[in-house]
Amino acid sequence: STATPHQRKETMGDEGFWGPVDSAVDFCEPNYASTWLIAETFNALSSIFYIVAGAEGAYRAFHNGSNASILVSFFTLVMVGTGSMIFHVTMRSWGEIWDVIPMLLLTQMILWTLQNTHPLLDMDNGFGVYTYFGTFLLTLLSLIAYVTLRVYDIFMTSFTIQCTFAGILTIFAQRHTRTAARYVWAFIICILTGKILLEIEKVYCDSIPFVWISHVGWHIFSCLAVYYWVLCAECIQHERSIKKGKILHDVDDVAKLDKEVAKRVKDFSFQLSRENRSLSVSGILENNLKVLKNMLKRTDFDKKKNE
Repeated sequence: STATPHQRKETMGDEGFWGPVDSAVDFCEPNYASTWLIAETFNALSSIFYIVAGAEGAYRAFHNGSNASILVSFFTLVMVGTGSMIFHVTMRSWGEIWDVIPMLLLTQMILWTLQNTHPLLDMDNGFGVYTYFGTFLLTLLSLIAYVTLRVYDIFMTSFTIQCTFAGILTIFAQRHTRTAARYVWAFIICILTGKILLEIEKVYCDSIPFVWISHVGWHIFSCLAVYYWVLCAECIQHERSIKKGKILHDVDDVAKLDKEVAKRVKDFSFQLSRENRSLSVSGILENNLKVLKNMLKRTDFDKKKNE
């Protein structure tokens, strides 16, 4: 299991610039091993991924005119990174709260972005009200229990349940485009990879040297998972705004919708599809060939005109 502060003191000093480590959980990276200013240096530095990804997503969503829920979700990802950095820098109980609250809030934001895309999130039939109230109540109760009892597993269990629930609703949400489907698969692959790395750290913390580096992997893959998760929700929202109740009659209608959605979200991550290859290597070559052909055609036309 994850090493406790008591186990850590046997191998590495637990008191640095921020005082003694008193958090409910102490991860495997040795405390204050790199500098007396930062408790877990690499875990703290890798938290920057959340901040950068969230800021980039919020900036892009703002300029794309996306729904406010998308913008707030990316901003919450920035909060997750900030809270994670505070926690790993200090490894104090007050820093731990800064880490926990944004993570629980993020699952609520994801559900908000998926409003009316699944029967359980449908506000018209009433199920959505119960779902949002139930998840909010679970978040509140788990947070109170965690702060009161100081048991990290309470938080992790609640967070895992809510992520799984929101993830399942995302997978079965009403969507039609391949762009949204790609983001769903990217989310699934990244979150499973990150979870495996996190479990490796827990299981082999005391037996394998440098296994603590897997926590950095958890930060990277969980960050990517949330990023693609929000992009999927953004694609679904654009689908709904473009369709506006219209029925898709054939494959061509779906292809047109897919192309428009990818254009709206500025689909930089998956530019290899046939409908949108402008930023891929082959796409650049194709565009250059088209420009060259047009130049040759213009040259031939000018010659004939002069003759």
